[in-house]
Amino acid sequence: MSRSLELGGGPCGGIALGMADLATGLASRGWAEATGGNISLCLPAGTPWPRPAAARTDALPEPVPELDGRCLAVTATGSRFRDLGSTWRRDIVFIRLCDGGRCWEGPEAPLPTSELVSHLMAHRTALGLGMPSSALVHAHPACVTALSQAPLSSGDLDELVLSAHPEVRLLMRGGMRFLDYLPPGSAELGRATAEMLEHADCVVWRGHGVVSLGADLERARDWIEIAEKAASIVLLRTGAFGTGSQWRITAGGGSEE
Repeated sequence: MSRSLELGGGPCGGIALGMADLATGLASRGWAEATGGNISLCLPAGTPWPRPAAARTDALPEPVPELDGRCLAVTATGSRFRDLGSTWRRDIVFIRLCDGGRCWEGPEAPLPTSELVSHLMAHRTALGLGMPSSALVHAHPACVTALSQAPLSSGDLDELVLSAHPEVRLLMRGGMRFLDYLPPGSAELGRATAEMLEHADCVVWRGHGVVSLGADLERARDWIEIAEKAASIVLLRTGAFGTGSQWRITAGGGSEE
C-alpha cells in the first residue's frame, strides 16, 4: 500500500489535515513565507506508526529516550505552508523514535524539518509538564521578530511584551521568553528552547521567529497570535510615544509617568 493511500483517511489523515489547516492559516497572515516555518505533533503513547513502503532510519544528534517508541507527525523540510492544503500527503511525514530514542525512522523522502531536534526536545519538556500529547509550531510573524532585534536585553524584552496589554498575562499564563541567537537546527538551540519552555508558553528566537508549545494545535496557535499582537502594540506604542523610560503601560492598561 502506498504512503498516500495510508494517509488518505483514518486518524493519520485527520491529523495531517489539521496540521495543513493551521499551516495555511499562518501563511495567509504572512507568518510563514516560502519554506519558512515548521509544525509537529507528538501523538499519544501507543499510537501506531503508519510504516511507509520504503523507510529509513537516521541517528539523532542527541538521544531523547523519553520519547522512545512515540509517533510524531512533522512537516517536511522544504515544504511550503501556503501549499499544505493540497500537498499534505507528501509534505507531512510520520516518524517514530526508536533504539532507545537515539534514532528516528520514517519515509525515505521527504525528510522531516531541519529543526527536528528542537521539536523533539520541546516535546520531551511537554511530557515532563504532564501533556500526554503536544504540538510545537514555529513561524516567522513580523512584529515579534522585528521587536526581538531591539537593542534590549532578553529580560527587558520579556517584560516589555508582557506589559503591552493586560490580557497578555491572563491569556498566556506561562508568558514568553526571548532567546539570544543560536545556530538553527542545532542541539544547543533545542536544549535552550526546551529549558525555557519549562516555564513559558512560547520562545522567541531573536531575529528568527517564534516557537510555541501547547497541548494541541489550537493552543500552540493561540500563543503565537498573542505574542504577535503584544509585539505589534509595543511597536505602535513606541512609534507614537517614543521609547523613553519615563513612559510605560501599567498592568491595568493606563499610562504611568
